[in-house]
Amino acid sequence: MKIRPIPLCDMSNQRRNILDKKFQIDLERRRKGLNEDFISLLDDESNDDEVKSSDINSYDLSFAPITDEETLPKGTISSAFQSLTKELSNLHTNTLETLESIIEQLPSPLGKRRSDNKLVFFCATAIVLFLSLHNLFTSPKFHRHDRVKQIQPDYDLAYRESSGYFNDIPANVWNEKKERIRKQPKNNDAALGMRSKYEDRDVPKTWFQNNWEADFTCQNEVRVGGTGDGAKWVCDPHRIPEVSSLRDSKNQVNDSNGCLVYSIGLGIPKTSTYFDFTFESAILDLLGGNGSCEIHVFDHLTEKSVVVPDGITLHPWGIEGQVDSNLGRRDYFTLEEAVDYLGHGGREIDVLKVDCEACEWHTFPEWFTSGVTIRQILVELHGSPKNEYNIFETMERENYVIFHKEPDTQYGGIWQEYGFIRLTNDFFGEK
Repeated sequence: MKIRPIPLCDMSNQRRNILDKKFQIDLERRRKGLNEDFISLLDDESNDDEVKSSDINSYDLSFAPITDEETLPKGTISSAFQSLTKELSNLHTNTLETLESIIEQLPSPLGKRRSDNKLVFFCATAIVLFLSLHNLFTSPKFHRHDRVKQIQPDYDLAYRESSGYFNDIPANVWNEKKERIRKQPKNNDAALGMRSKYEDRDVPKTWFQNNWEADFTCQNEVRVGGTGDGAKWVCDPHRIPEVSSLRDSKNQVNDSNGCLVYSIGLGIPKTSTYFDFTFESAILDLLGGNGSCEIHVFDHLTEKSVVVPDGITLHPWGIEGQVDSNLGRRDYFTLEEAVDYLGHGGREIDVLKVDCEACEWHTFPEWFTSGVTIRQILVELHGSPKNEYNIFETMERENYVIFHKEPDTQYGGIWQEYGFIRLTNDFFGEK
């Protein structure tokens, strides 16, 4: 027999009376149900001469306690009620006695000091309520749809015009950055004359010296991956986890829209016999370690030994441009094909690193048309632009600024490292 637990307290006569009353009400409900069942039975057997409808009123169907001496003729309907009532009455009595004996042996929490009980209950309730409200109002989930309102008014301009990336730059400093973008020349027309961007295209180190300098500054720019070839400068990487987490919490379409990094090419010359994941491992650690960010690496495999670090996914295909798709290479994807294959359509890539030995010249137009948006682009340019597509002018049209420029002196400056970050239309005003 299962007994429902009741609070630890003294079993007073009043409480026993309440329990007894509830038990009697329950029995009364059961009696009514049984009456209805037996009346239905009599209706179905109206042709039975031994049972008459007039007999119903003569039967005592109440649940008054029945002693052994109080019996009715066997074979009548009321005899069934008599037996059932007796069993229920005994069960009722036994249950109350059992509960009474158990409760009498249990001590009350604070004895009989009921005023102390009330005080403790009130204090405990107040503490629990305070902690619950504190956790609610300090939870990032509570504020995720109202993040802009948390930004101090003086920082709101930078926050809005960087799509939420910079949340601590005063308006006057941000306006100075905008003015710098507006005034800084893109090409050295002042020294070389009009349309100087076409001058010295066959001499990359000279061309880069006269064109497209960095025009934006990230206060906490970090070189990720140590020193030497393969490392990249990232704009304020400490901001990425917060921005990607907020983006993921607002996501209504994808299963995930959290931190995402694409790395095209591992930056190792074709003569090398191994892959180097220094940058990918370093940025993963910087962003919080394994599980904090999706890191996808794309590189064409050619008999090289591969040991992929935990938390990094290597895809054995190169990335080519649409202009190369007619070559029919089965171990190459366009960026759009890769995004579609991985199910990343509609997501934002926090960092796109491109170091693929000149594939940038054929792929860059599709960085903006492949179903994703890209926050930062870190690219090593191999040589200077030689065709009608100017990567720098395209980046400018797509609202990117240059936060880093660095010549690869190992190769005499013919290769250049660039870092771009995307802002909003409002930052540039009328172009």
